[in-house]
Amino acid sequence: MNSFNAPLLDEKPAQSILPLYGGAEKPLEKMTVDELEEAASQVYRKVREAAFSRGLPVIIKRNGQLLKEYADGHTEPLPS
Repeated sequence: MNSFNAPLLDEKPAQSILPLYGGAEKPLEKMTVDELEEAASQVYRKVREAAFSRGLPVIIKRNGQLLKEYADGHTEPLPS
């Protein structure tokens, strides 16, 4: 099962996404891997849109490092 922001991850996350916005045509347990990946992509796009429209970053993991990604594409390391 793919995770919420797997397209941005270099490693597989420990947990999979929970549907944040609903609207899926069928329950998660009945979805194929491709359907789950598409649902995850749709949720991620909605989360990015909601965060960026409020001037907030999204948190991503790249090369094992947590980063804040902003609407203009720039990233900053998350303080440890």
